Amino acid sequence: MQKNKRNSRRKQVIVACACVAIVAGSMTAYATDLGGIQTRIHGWIHGEQRVVDVTGETDGTYTFTWTEDGTVQEASGGGVSMDASGEQTALSADEVFENYSTSVETDEDGTIWLYYESHKVDITEYLSESSKSCKLAIKDNGTTTYFNIKLNGSGGYSLSSSDSPEGSSDAYTIVD
Repeated sequence: MQKNKRNSRRKQVIVACACVAIVAGSMTAYATDLGGIQTRIHGWIHGEQRVVDVTGETDGTYTFTWTEDGTVQEASGGGVSMDASGEQTALSADEVFENYSTSVETDEDGTIWLYYESHKVDITEYLSESSKSCKLAIKDNGTTTYFNIKLNGSGGYSLSSSDSPEGSSDAYTIVD
């Protein structure tokens, strides 16, 4: 009878080790996301800072996933920077995601919004069908960022931003 107890304990230990191995293997597969690397970054989306899950793909693109208003959102992107000699360097997930922190969007009611990091600015009066473009500036923590916004032919907006104005800074309206 003592032999049966020993065999029973041995089986329990083997089963417990097998369960630990299965759980550990599953966690490793999740962490590596089947070949990609999953990480978290903090970024600005629609004027609010969010926690964003990032999955890196083997081709240098990233998939960004976050929750906004209770709904899971997803975006993908990638890119390279080029130095003066033409040498290309893949952008980091933070650098790629930075593009999502600045946008111009139109609400269902026709209100036009400029999103820039923590700023959410109603720019409807500056940019409309009749004006087609505007130059705006946002001052934040002692620095000014200059925006050139144009209505494009497909109903959206092209947007460029810089630390220095294009031409005279007097041509820019300071907002927010």
